[in-house]
Amino acid sequence: MAKKTIQTTGTKSRSKAEPTPAPVEPGADSPLMVNSVQKAFRILMAFSRTESRLTLTQIVDKLGIDKSTAQRFTHTLLVMGYLDKDPVTKTLGVTVKLVDLAHIYLSSNPLIGAAMPYLVHLNGETGETVNLTVLDGTEVVFVSRVVGNHLLSTGVSIGTRLPAFATASGLAMLAALGESEARSLIAASDLRPFAPLTVYEPAKIMDRLKTIRAKGYALSVGDYFPNDISLGAPIVSRNGRILGGISLSGSTDRLSAKDVESKFSKLVSAAAKSVML
Repeated sequence: MAKKTIQTTGTKSRSKAEPTPAPVEPGADSPLMVNSVQKAFRILMAFSRTESRLTLTQIVDKLGIDKSTAQRFTHTLLVMGYLDKDPVTKTLGVTVKLVDLAHIYLSSNPLIGAAMPYLVHLNGETGETVNLTVLDGTEVVFVSRVVGNHLLSTGVSIGTRLPAFATASGLAMLAALGESEARSLIAASDLRPFAPLTVYEPAKIMDRLKTIRAKGYALSVGDYFPNDISLGAPIVSRNGRILGGISLSGSTDRLSAKDVESKFSKLVSAAAKSVML
């Protein structure tokens, strides 16, 4: 399910605020599950771009765990170097050490290595920004990006997560899945308008996926970012598994939907089909 940022207001005391229940993950009831590992990762994932520093009390309120548990786990993460603590504000934040984990994924993932030459070629042919994304639950995650000649103000970078139903590459991957699986992911998504043109009604999304299947690519205009126009196509393995998606992004200030489709749709589709794993 798409992640939601839970804001702490500071106007509610701990006794009045309702704690956020821990999400139930698949396999959480397995005897192999180590709950302490899960709690440690939940603390790390409590931080975000908009909440980059948190107090211990904010962590307690956000995750719905008791203060002594939060103290033990944050202390352990501090000692290990994954958190730091501001001596003045007493707030906690993640450290550069987390980049080590991301680097392992980015440098060893076969999809990124196989797709990179085609991303670079597509960028060179079009001059536009080209992205490689993977589907993670109901979201797409940007795992590689070649920036184009024109400035985009979306703030997207490697590691950015966006709802699949509101992105070109996400729609392309959803369309490539079986209809029942796509319907389930859409039902589990955070369906709401992120921009004036967001298509977020389940029936309309499913109709949209039918069109995408017929064309072989997805067109997104202002679904998440108001001035964004993107084309996306799925990367499918030899045995039919959806591995990721390639997208090309531009601005509606320069490009129209008709121009983007006529100029770039074949190129984006060809790039995605060329990635063989």
